[in-house]
Amino acid sequence: MLEQAELQTYFNSLSLVSYSKVQSLVEGIQFKIESVEKKFSDILNSKKENSPELQLADAQLKIALADLSLQKSETWGNLQIGPIYQYRYEEGNGFPVVGIGLTLPLPLYNQNQGGKQKTLFQYKSMEYLRNYELRKVQSEWPILEKAFAQTTNNVKNQSSNIVTGK
Repeated sequence: MLEQAELQTYFNSLSLVSYSKVQSLVEGIQFKIESVEKKFSDILNSKKENSPELQLADAQLKIALADLSLQKSETWGNLQIGPIYQYRYEEGNGFPVVGIGLTLPLPLYNQNQGGKQKTLFQYKSMEYLRNYELRKVQSEWPILEKAFAQTTNNVKNQSSNIVTGK
C-alpha cells in the first residue's frame, strides 16, 4: 500500500494523472490482451483445420481419385449405336439406304493396366503429400502456440510492472 501511495503521489506531481487512471488503463490493456489471446487461439485453430496447403492437397487427392476412377471405367470400350442414312447412286438410279450402325472398338475388353498403374501412383503420391502437409501443420501448431503465449506473458508482465511500479 505504501508503494501505491508513493506512486500515486509521483504520478500526480508529474502529469496530473492519478494512479487510479493509470491502473484502469493497464487493466483495460490486460482485458484487451485476453480478448486478443482468444482471437489468436481461434485463428490458430482455423489454420490447423483450414490450412491452404492442406486444402490444396485435399483437392489434388480428390482429382487423383477421380482420374483413377476414370481409368478403371475405361476397361470396356465405348459401344456406339446410331442410325445410318445415305443416298446412293447405282447405274443412274438413286435410292436411299437406311439402317442401324454399330461400332465396337477392338479389343472389346482392354485391361488398361498402364493407365491404372499411372493414376494409382499419382493417387498415392497425392495421399503422401496430403499427409505431409497435415503433419507440417500439426508440427507448426505448438511453435505458434508457444510463441504467442510467451508474447502475451511478456506484455502482461510489463503491464503489471507498470501497475506495481517495478
